[in-house]
Amino acid sequence: MLEAIAQSLGAGKIYRHGHNGIQLVVTSRVDLKVVMKFFKKHKLISKKHGDFELWWEVIELIERGEHLT
Repeated sequence: MLEAIAQSLGAGKIYRHGHNGIQLVVTSRVDLKVVMKFFKKHKLISKKHGDFELWWEVIELIERGEHLT
C-alpha cells in the first residue's frame, strides 16, 4: 500500500524496520510540498484536519523565513 502511495505522489522513500515494520518518509522540501498539496486537495477528517492546517501554517512561516525572527 505504501509503495502505491509513494508512486502515486511521486514523493518519499519507504523504509523497512525489522520483520513487520514499514514506513513512508518524506524529507525533502520538494516532496513535502507534494504531500501538502495532496492533503489540501483531499481534506483530512476530524481533528487531523485542524492539525494539518496548523502544520501548513508552520511550513509557510519557515518558507518565508519568519521562523528566524
